[in-house]
Order: sequence, then C-alpha cells, then structure tokens
Amino acid sequence: MLKRGSALQFKAFTIDESGQEHVSGNVQWVLDDYGAQYLNIASDGTISVKADAPNMMCDVSLFGTADGVAGKVIRIVLAKDISTVSEFEAIRNNYCGYYALKNDIDFCDSNGDQALFEPFPVFYGILDGNGHQIRNITFDTKSDAVDYGMILHNYGEIRNLTVETSISFYGSAEKEVRYVGGIAAINSGTLYNCTVSSAKYFYVANKNSYVGGLVGLNEGEIRSSRCYAAIFGDMYAGGIAGKNTGTIEYCANLRNMYVNEENNETEIFGIVGDSSGIVTNSTHFADVNVGLEDIDFREGLVGSENRQ
Repeated sequence: MLKRGSALQFKAFTIDESGQEHVSGNVQWVLDDYGAQYLNIASDGTISVKADAPNMMCDVSLFGTADGVAGKVIRIVLAKDISTVSEFEAIRNNYCGYYALKNDIDFCDSNGDQALFEPFPVFYGILDGNGHQIRNITFDTKSDAVDYGMILHNYGEIRNLTVETSISFYGSAEKEVRYVGGIAAINSGTLYNCTVSSAKYFYVANKNSYVGGLVGLNEGEIRSSRCYAAIFGDMYAGGIAGKNTGTIEYCANLRNMYVNEENNETEIFGIVGDSSGIVTNSTHFADVNVGLEDIDFREGLVGSENRQ
C-alpha cells in the first residue's frame, strides 16, 4: 500500500550465470495515465506519492523481449479505487485496469430495489476486493445468453473478493445454458482467496450445463477459495467449478449440493463436476444429494439420496 506523502524505490536486477545479482541501470520506468495524476517517478525508480493522492496499491509489470532486465520497460500501474455501484460499472470503460474495492458494494438500493447486472464480457486486469463484498448481484436469466456470471470470460486476476449472488433457471428446463458461475462463467486467469455466498441458491439443472459456485469452466487457476452456496445441477456441478481443465488447490465447498444424476468424478465430487485438470488439497465439507425430483422448494431442500 502506498501512502500519501511517502516514497518507495523499485530496483531492477539481472542475475548472472553464477547467481549474483546486478542492479540494472538501463531501465525505463513508466506510469499509467491514472498513476501519473498522483505519483512522481525518478530515473532511479524512486516513486513519491503526491500529498493530495489517495492511499493506493500499485502493480509492477515488466515489458520487453530482451534477455535480462536491461532495455526493458517497467510499468507502474495504480489500483483505481471503487466504492460505489457506478464506479464498479465503470470497469466497462477499461477491462485491462487495476481496481481495488474500498468498501462493500451493494446492488440493492435503500428502497430494496435490485437492478439486473449485465455481465462484463471479458476482464484482463486485476480486481482486488481487499476483503470486501459485492452483494445482491443478479442476472437476467430470461436473456438469450448461454453463459452467466459477473464476468463472462476472465483472463485477469481476481483476489480477496466475496460475491453474494444467486441464479436460478427453475421452471426453464428447456433453456440452453452452458457455463454458470458466481464470479465468472469461464476463468482463464487467476482467482485467489475468493468466496461466493448465496442467501438463496444456484439452480442450473438444464441439460449439458456446467455450474460452479465460483466458475462454470476453469481453464486457469483457482486457489485458496471457497463456496457457501447451495447448488442444484443436472450432472456437472461443483462448489468451485462445474468443469475444470486447469488447476484448483486449497479450496473448499461448505454447502450441500444437489444433482439430478451422478457422474464418475467420485474423488472430487463436490468441488468440481467434471475435471481433466488438477485438483489438490481441496475438500467438500457438506452432503451431495443425488436426485432433484423429491425437492420441494416450499418445504426446504430435501434430497432423495445422500452421499459424502
């Protein structure tokens, strides 16, 4: 965290064949447009924060193709603060930005009205929740879309974030649905220390669908994350991901799951519905119930067959 009025020096090193570090002087230091409003940077990599700047975080990225550090560009990118729904919606102006939540964000206004959220089509940047929550985010399940989530395809990094949401296609069994997740429909990036919770549930029992508490399809990495949402699926449902071709580790599912039909993923059932990737050090702490026909949503969540 960079504090207003403070200074911080970054140095770039190369490492020779013997393992010795050498400070590289042939480096160009660059600030993004947002950072240039609040920071000064010297040729030696010393960053000073202007007195009127907000407290902020920065991300250091290295660009170039030459070996070592010499001749490369090091870019300092500041996290843009998000504290309101409108500021969160403004991510649509730059899907490559670095964003940090200053507080919880609630999509339900003071009158109890809850607007439908149009998912971000892609995300390439960094979204740091700083331990905060995005609450009451809901989606238009009557749209023509086949994928659903806060982000349709994440290529970036989401970290330290809790998303409270629910999604249901109950009564819409004929609708074509593919990938559904609370944070992303498809993840090709990184999720770290993320949580999805729901005061209701996820009901995605449509044929050929993949539903996960965090993501529908994971092609990237999900680490140290958890799900507190009851999930109802057809066959391929998991607390973390509906389908996994990437890496999932140190994750947990803590709510019951209900599937219409059991599949062969016996060892990781509850974490993912279908996996050809890596799942390690992850645990499902609740029950898996097979059969949806005996569930009465008016009476409660009662499954026809139990297994742990």
